Amino acid sequence: MSDTAPETFKDEVRCSTPNPDGYTTPDQQFLETNGRSISSLMSSRYGLKGTVIPRATRLGGSRGYDPNEPAVVNVDPDDRVHSCTIDLGKLTPQDLAFAYKEASSGGSPDLRAVAAATYSRLAEIAESASPADLLPGMATQNIMKAVPENYYVPPPQPTAIYVPPSPLPQTPPPVTSPFNIPYVPQAVPQPPVLPDHPTKHAIIEIDGLGQIDTWYHEIVFDGDFLILAYDTRYKFGTRFMPQRTEAPVYVKVTDGGKVFKVQSVGIRFTVAHMDQCVLLVEEAANLEV
Repeated sequence: MSDTAPETFKDEVRCSTPNPDGYTTPDQQFLETNGRSISSLMSSRYGLKGTVIPRATRLGGSRGYDPNEPAVVNVDPDDRVHSCTIDLGKLTPQDLAFAYKEASSGGSPDLRAVAAATYSRLAEIAESASPADLLPGMATQNIMKAVPENYYVPPPQPTAIYVPPSPLPQTPPPVTSPFNIPYVPQAVPQPPVLPDHPTKHAIIEIDGLGQIDTWYHEIVFDGDFLILAYDTRYKFGTRFMPQRTEAPVYVKVTDGGKVFKVQSVGIRFTVAHMDQCVLLVEEAANLEV
């Protein structure tokens, strides 16, 4: 305990956690010595009461939050001007692309201001999403009424595959038994569909940190963004998603022969089973052989 801590904390820091695997409020956290709640010892100068988080796992993971599942996040809760709440389960990559293009259209050099405007627009899009357009376990497949009508996102074109018709099932002869029990064919359980191994190869170089040779299931480039996608159901690989950094980042995509200079601003989310990282493209060039 620091010497600058309040006197009321120095001898009364032991307290039990009511929910070791979830988040609680300071009102539910009590000191073992005198029974006072943690919230009674906290300053309410800014109207913030804080949150008691559970202990980390032995490997340093979180017990109360799964980063691979879309959830509701609070952006800058201590900023009264730019704070907002976003439901990631109601957003698509197209929503993210639209919100960023609209926020950066003014040409502001302040990256924090552009990020705040992007988050605010995403919150409006997620709030306007209709539950009827959502599928179980997936984000909305359409851009909702918050997106202008002239913003067109072409749907993916399916590939025609010929599937020969299956032969008609043969009706087995009735089973003769003393009880005259008819024969009822049983459905054969099908094994779960698992993704193939990642086939998109990339070499990521971060200034001052070296190179990382890695693979993804999808790498999408649309002119302003480079999206790295990894199917989390594939358990035998190692995925790398760049974190937010001010250092220059270079991505060499061997499939297609391109090299990109990008900004990594920490935009990452999960839609269905796809873990996605969005990088802002500054320059693109052909990869020299």
